[in-house]
Amino acid sequence: MFGKRIKNKITKIYIDLEPSYNGNETGYAMFNNLNDWNASIGMFGILKIEFDIKKKTKRQIYFKQILNPNIECFEKLLFEDDVDMIVTWNGRKFDIPLIINLFSLDEKEQYNNKIKNIDRDLIDVCSYKKINIKGGIGEVIKRLNIGINTEEKDVSLHKFFNSWDTVFRSDDSKTEEYKKALNIVKGRNKFDCESLVLLEEKLSLSYELKLKQDFFSIDWKKNNMKKRTRKISNFLNKNMR
Repeated sequence: MFGKRIKNKITKIYIDLEPSYNGNETGYAMFNNLNDWNASIGMFGILKIEFDIKKKTKRQIYFKQILNPNIECFEKLLFEDDVDMIVTWNGRKFDIPLIINLFSLDEKEQYNNKIKNIDRDLIDVCSYKKINIKGGIGEVIKRLNIGINTEEKDVSLHKFFNSWDTVFRSDDSKTEEYKKALNIVKGRNKFDCESLVLLEEKLSLSYELKLKQDFFSIDWKKNNMKKRTRKISNFLNKNMR
């Protein structure tokens, strides 16, 4: 049952999606309006951890990365009965809407209500705590001096987007270029999932279920969002030619 503690233990899943975009836009311009995307989910990264509230210990249950996941995948992994919390970074405006959009109209309402009761979006939590979220979770990790020893943290934005473009727009998955690009995308996806765990721990929320601060949501002002999108889009269009 969602949100229920059993024997002083809670189970959380940390998720990160990589979209597979099928439209004509380039660079970050494809992210302008979520409702108008011609997109699907190209990769689903999910890290499942059990926390012992009494002993203050944690145990990783599994980490999975699934290419081109289907509805059954999300029904099985995202909505398991033992899942007490779903943790994301900007998931309320990105990951969750993409997932919910896969379901029928009746199912959308059902699953959306379930997620609302157990979700934690760390971008909102950081904003609530007045922590600078500029640059995304990777920059927040650095800003808070959270140690994470992976090569993926040093992959440049330019290199990642080039690799993402190769993986999700390529017609041939057997080339060496594709395999190298896939490793970079999978590495970054894993880094993001692991970063969620470390950031939540830094915020002293690992052993907590939904709190008052989890109901806080960023008020994204249209003008600021347009400026941010235009700036990133110009950078990527310039460097991805």
